[in-house]
Amino acid sequence: MEDDLNKQRTRWKLYDLERQGWGYLYNEQAQQAQKTFENGVKIAQANQMPCMELFFEYHICQVLVYYTYDQKAAVEPKSPFRGFISPHTK
Repeated sequence: MEDDLNKQRTRWKLYDLERQGWGYLYNEQAQQAQKTFENGVKIAQANQMPCMELFFEYHICQVLVYYTYDQKAAVEPKSPFRGFISPHTK
């Protein structure tokens, strides 16, 4: 029962981070949004939640491509998920 409660708290924390990250983007604070999404990746990894990890990696890629215009960083394989988009970017 307590394990379920901890997982639910983690899900709510991740939900809050996602909302907070998009709030930064709406206020044109792309770097802060990226850091927030990176925190989401770390929490998802620590709690063995690969779907949530992919979810936050996707948001990081969105920030890099659409807000900071750093396409190269978006496809570099810094995580198991990033880099699968195009392995021929070098």
